[in-house]
Amino acid sequence: MAPQPSGALARTPSGLDLVLVREFASPPAQVWATLTESARTAKWFGSWTGTPGTGGVVRVRMTHEEGEPETTARIDACEPPEHLAVTTGAEAGAWSLEVFLTDSGDGGTTLRFVHHLPPGAPVAEVGVGWDFYLDNFAAAHEDRPLRVWEDYYPALRPYYEALAEQA
Repeated sequence: MAPQPSGALARTPSGLDLVLVREFASPPAQVWATLTESARTAKWFGSWTGTPGTGGVVRVRMTHEEGEPETTARIDACEPPEHLAVTTGAEAGAWSLEVFLTDSGDGGTTLRFVHHLPPGAPVAEVGVGWDFYLDNFAAAHEDRPLRVWEDYYPALRPYYEALAEQA
C-alpha cells in the first residue's frame, strides 16, 4: 500500500508545530517500550547509548540514514509511559521533539508526535521524513516489514509543500 501523508501544522505562541498521530492496538506501556528501548529504536530509527531519563543525554546512531550519522539528544522530559521530550544536537538540526502516548480507552494507544519547528524549517522534507519514521515505528512495533524511503520521497512532498503554503 502506498504511504499516506498524515501531518498537520498547528500555530502556537512560539511558532509552528508539525503534528502526526498514529493509533496502536497495544497498551501505552508496550508502545513506550518501542519508543524508548535502544534495541527497539534501532529497528525503526536508530540505536542509542547514554543516560536515559529526564536531564540525560544520549548518543543516537541513525541507522536508516545514509552513512548512519550520529547525533546527541538531550532528554527534556521522560514520564513513562506518557510523555517524552528531547532536543536533538546541532548535527540533526537542534530540533525540539515531543511524543505523547494516551490510552485510547479500548486497550490501545494514541501516539501524538510533535516537532516544534524552528523558523524557516523545510516543512516538506521534515514532514515526509516523520511520516516515514512513524510508519516504520508502527511496522517495528507490530513486527511487520519496514517501509522504503523511496516510496515516501518525493511522493509525499507536494502534500507538505501545500501544507506549508497554507500556514
